[in-house]
Amino acid sequence: MPILSAFFTGHVGSVTILLASLLALAACNAERYREDADKEVYAVIEAKQKEAGFEPAPLSIDPPERPLRERILARLAEFGAEEDVEKRLSAIMNDGGDKDTGEGGEDLARSRRGQIRGHGPLLHGQSYVVGAGHARDTHDSKNPDPDAPSAIPPTLKLTLPECLGIAAENSREYQTEKETVYLSALALTLERHAFGNRYTGSIEASAGQDSPGQRSGSVGADFGLERVLASGATIVLDIGAALFRVFTGGGSDTTGSLIDLTITQPLLRGAGKSIVQEPLTQAERNVLYAIRSFERAKRELAVDITRDLYRILQSRDKMENARANYKSLVTARERIEALANAGRTPMFQVDQAKQNELRARNGWITKRQSYESSLDRFKLKLGLPVEVEIEADAAELDALTEAGLVHVVPDGLEAQRLALRNRLDLANTRDQVADAERAIKVLEDALGASLSVSLSTSVGNTGNKALKFNIGDGTYLIGVNLGLPLDRKAERNAHRAGLIALDQAARALAEAEDNVKLDVREGLRDLAKIEESHRIQQAALALAERRVESTTLLQQAGRASTRDLLDAQEDLLAAQDAVTTALIDYAVARLELLRDMGLLSVDGEGLRYDAGGGLAGIAMGEGE
Repeated sequence: MPILSAFFTGHVGSVTILLASLLALAACNAERYREDADKEVYAVIEAKQKEAGFEPAPLSIDPPERPLRERILARLAEFGAEEDVEKRLSAIMNDGGDKDTGEGGEDLARSRRGQIRGHGPLLHGQSYVVGAGHARDTHDSKNPDPDAPSAIPPTLKLTLPECLGIAAENSREYQTEKETVYLSALALTLERHAFGNRYTGSIEASAGQDSPGQRSGSVGADFGLERVLASGATIVLDIGAALFRVFTGGGSDTTGSLIDLTITQPLLRGAGKSIVQEPLTQAERNVLYAIRSFERAKRELAVDITRDLYRILQSRDKMENARANYKSLVTARERIEALANAGRTPMFQVDQAKQNELRARNGWITKRQSYESSLDRFKLKLGLPVEVEIEADAAELDALTEAGLVHVVPDGLEAQRLALRNRLDLANTRDQVADAERAIKVLEDALGASLSVSLSTSVGNTGNKALKFNIGDGTYLIGVNLGLPLDRKAERNAHRAGLIALDQAARALAEAEDNVKLDVREGLRDLAKIEESHRIQQAALALAERRVESTTLLQQAGRASTRDLLDAQEDLLAAQDAVTTALIDYAVARLELLRDMGLLSVDGEGLRYDAGGGLAGIAMGEGE
């Protein structure tokens, strides 16, 4: 004690430094535990992805060091407004993605325009950079001129892979799905740990004064091991040692040690692998469910973004059609004015042409504003700053138009069969019925009596020969414990509730199967309706084009009125919009049907059609 007292009295600063160092070490340990958890969890996820039939793909719940939004805003601030727009776009594109992964916008920049496949992981939290220019007011509020070269500033066009990558980084729902997978795998690691070796250890030291002049101290250590076997047996081992020293009166030492071992094996209630490991079995299945839900969420997100992008392309096409219509009416009005000046056409027909021209100009401006508003809403959905200038890549629509309506969907019965087999949410519902059946067996087991056999031994040692044991000096016990089922009301109620839960799970499965069939049947009907509508609109477009051509010639020859020409021009615009609408509707309906059939998947190359070909085959008719 005098030595300890002198140490603590003379080394207060050293003790303070030591305590601070221990606190710092504890903080480092927390980070190490975090890294250890990530390593184990991500290994579990990779293994479960393979078990679920998916290609293992990296999944990280941690946000990137520099989120896409932050990088774009930093670049916008870095470049002045006077800088060349294309230079700004190129610099932002070359900024790339996460430097830790080496993935980024550069890979996507090399992707073939119009091809709906990316390079590098998509929808796994990786970031893809799109071009961004300074937002600017390009429209004269007093005299807006759609013909002005700066009406639509030069921008970098967004392709589908870029949109999917951006959405994956910024979607809150998608992040939640990833975290759900992580948490389910984290829970599984704990359940697995329950059936492994669990160690405990402690060291204890004390010093005191029993009476004036009598000082003593003690040091003890304890080490334990516990394990639960699949049969339900528990093994508990404990090893302890202690040293007691008296510092005064000449001093004396006393040592002691002890080994305790207890093995308990249930024979009735709580015995058997299926009963004992049910929590582990459920945890294993919960990870599979989470991975399936995550894959389903990826497909939902991909289809959702694709649908929005196609609608933007549709809005852009309507804007271009309105522009072409306006230009045609300007040409027609100039021609009619020339005829009127030559006395070949009444002046009121010139007024009719001017009125239609103004109406067409207003329609063009309206559709342009609608297109720009849809782009802004799309930016918000992707999580991009609204001041970023983006534009949908028209090559996607060109590819759709060139391919036409692609027929890869099987007939009704085959489509339903595929959906029942492949739908991931239905697979979860189906497996949850099996979970409820297993739960009934566990609840039935809990209703019975408990009977267990235990074997314990304790070997101790005192004196000055610590940790030297004589097995013959130990004590050995064997025991039997019988628990009578005298009060099982809680277990009874739980069992009855489990039976009800099983019935509910079976009904939920039947309802889910019916809904899957309904989704497929409605999807097929929608496709058939849109396909017929597309044929009708194509015929109407061909007719409208012939009408405009013939009416123009007849009007120049004085055999048709200006109203005939203007009506034909209006019908042409309506037919052009209707054809694009039908084409986009078919592409979207087809994607949604393939999603409902469980035939879409998202991997490192984008959205893929499992029955042959990638999304390019789905959206553009380019089979693999």
